[in-house]
Amino acid sequence: MKSIWIGAALLLLIAALMPACFTKKESGKTTTTTPSAKGDGTAFTLLKNNCLNCHATDSKSHDDLIAPPIIAVKRRYSTVYTERENFIRHIVDWAKKPTDDKAIMYGAVSRFKVMPYIKFEEKDLRRIAAYLYDNEVEQPAWFEAHFKEMHPNGNASPPPVKN
Repeated sequence: MKSIWIGAALLLLIAALMPACFTKKESGKTTTTTPSAKGDGTAFTLLKNNCLNCHATDSKSHDDLIAPPIIAVKRRYSTVYTERENFIRHIVDWAKKPTDDKAIMYGAVSRFKVMPYIKFEEKDLRRIAAYLYDNEVEQPAWFEAHFKEMHPNGNASPPPVKN
C-alpha cells in the first residue's frame, strides 16, 4: 500500500513539474520548445503531453532521468527498425504492452525497469511514432557524450528483429 502512495505522489510531482519539461533557459531567457516539424502538430502535442513527462529532454544530467530521453528511444528504434512502417509498428507495439521480452533498450530497462502500461488510443500512438520517425527531436546537452561513452563503436548490436 505504501508503494501505491509513493507512486501516486511521484505522478503528482511529475504532473506539477511538467511545464518545466518544455522550457529551456538560453542566455538568461526562457524559451518554449515548439515543434520544428513537418506534418502533424497534433502529434507533437500528443508527444509533449504523454511522453516527454518521463522521456524529458531538459535534464541537467543522466542521473536526473526517470526514463531514457526521447532521442535515445528514437535513435535505438530507428537503428533496429529502419523502415518507417516497422519503426511505427514496433513503437506502437511496445507502448501498447511494454514487457521485458519486447524490450530493445536493454540498458534503459536495466536502469529504469520496463515502462509502466499507459492507456493510449492506437491512433494516437501511431501519430506519436510517425512524428518521432519523421522529425528531429531535442536531446539533452549531455546526450552525445553519454552516448559515445556507452557505445564507443556506434549503436549497440541490434537484437534479432521479430517482424
